[in-house]
Amino acid sequence: MQNETIDASDPLAALSQEAAGIEAGADPSSPNPAMQALPVDTAQEWRDAAAMGCGLIVAVYPELKADWTKEVYDNLGNALDKCAQRYGWQLAEILGHPLLGLAFATWPMATSLSRVVKARNEAKAKKPAAAQAPAAASGFAKAAPGTVKIDGVAETPGFAGVGG
Repeated sequence: MQNETIDASDPLAALSQEAAGIEAGADPSSPNPAMQALPVDTAQEWRDAAAMGCGLIVAVYPELKADWTKEVYDNLGNALDKCAQRYGWQLAEILGHPLLGLAFATWPMATSLSRVVKARNEAKAKKPAAAQAPAAASGFAKAAPGTVKIDGVAETPGFAGVGG
């Protein structure tokens, strides 16, 4: 079986040949010519990485799904691949980089902060209209800064028995 030629594009066959060689007494630490590294499509790796990263964002912001399509992910991946070739980036090195780990660790915090800020801004936008309606109905103007309302009447602290 050692003289048998194995198609390097069939990793299972190459693994079987290596196992047979070990059973026949071959040194398991010696390189097996049949176990050659398969060619890597780096552009596909970058497209997959872009799809995975964008998929995380779309999971949090589903309203992006209509615009963030497979074509968009593929275009981003192809652009990343060109940058990787130009600057010598290796996807495996980037995925293991501590700054990427930091980005993944802060992602939940950033997305929840974004939702809170959005909710507060929406509440503020609705609040002025709702807050002015009761004041106009009661006939009282909004109290000036530094005043206190007691029983619907604005008074300045320290006067009229309020404060000290």
